[in-house]
Amino acid sequence: MATRADVAKLANVSVATVTNALTGRKPVGDSLRERVLKAADKLGYIPDSSAQRLSSGINKHIGVAVSELTNPYHVEVLKGIDSYAAEHGFAVSVFDLENNAQNKFRLIASRRLGGIVNFVSDKYPAEYVRYFLQDNVVMVNFECEKSFRVDTVYANGMEALITEAARLGHKNAAILSSLETKYMLLDSRVEKFMQLRDKCGFTQDDALLVGNDLGGKRTSEEIGYMLTEKLLTTGRKFTVMFCINDMMALGAITALRNHGLRVPEDVSVTGCDDISIAKYVQPTLTTLKIDTFAYGREIAKTIIDKIANPDMPYTCKTVEAIPVFRESLTRAKE
Repeated sequence: MATRADVAKLANVSVATVTNALTGRKPVGDSLRERVLKAADKLGYIPDSSAQRLSSGINKHIGVAVSELTNPYHVEVLKGIDSYAAEHGFAVSVFDLENNAQNKFRLIASRRLGGIVNFVSDKYPAEYVRYFLQDNVVMVNFECEKSFRVDTVYANGMEALITEAARLGHKNAAILSSLETKYMLLDSRVEKFMQLRDKCGFTQDDALLVGNDLGGKRTSEEIGYMLTEKLLTTGRKFTVMFCINDMMALGAITALRNHGLRVPEDVSVTGCDDISIAKYVQPTLTTLKIDTFAYGREIAKTIIDKIANPDMPYTCKTVEAIPVFRESLTRAKE
């Protein structure tokens, strides 16, 4: 593998000039820089990112911690993060914490990241948050003062879905959450449902509030399927089901069909996130849309801006979810 010394020899310059030409640490004339770049290209020289970090003090490595990498929503956000990061010379690593979480927390800490994004629903261990603070790692979406927030806001979009369901004559409405029942109201979508339940004329049957008390680790589609099965065994009547994400909605639709129920003729179903397949499934899925690519880019931009400007204040930015009405929500069955 070619080294900086090899590039310097071919370009007939000093190693220091190669370093300055490639990193921009000190000014180098255009013709000299061009000579160095041509030599590096000819030799196939690849800069050592670790050495660059040591010399510049900047770690161009962003970590993203997720708890369900199989959910397309996370993948779509990651595309946005990676897009902006690559444009600015940053690398992105993804840590799936669905299993062996403790070992992966240690792995994340050992990587000496420049920034870390938290998409884990469980609380991040305080010992690792302390490490990030000590090492000046830029944090996004952590529950501490020295963390940026780039939040998705669902309340207005959820209100639009609920009021449209009421307009379509639905009275028996169920809501499925990926959180345990005791924590459901921490989700703004469930909170909005509860606020509007009486106003929209929905039945006040709390058995139609279905939390994820299944235990164990499951994918969203499994949770949606199993919670729908659980709800159906109660014999409760419902004509519309609000699901907390699109994959849960797809699992719910499968469970309903397995019980001989048609979607949306017998039961309407809505999701959240507007993942890429939502408009291709049958029926096409009514959902809440987040511009996941722009959301990811905003997260990466926040980290990179903070690294470049350490005095930048911590902020909370929001991305608004908007309703997308498709075939899975229709008029209530008479």
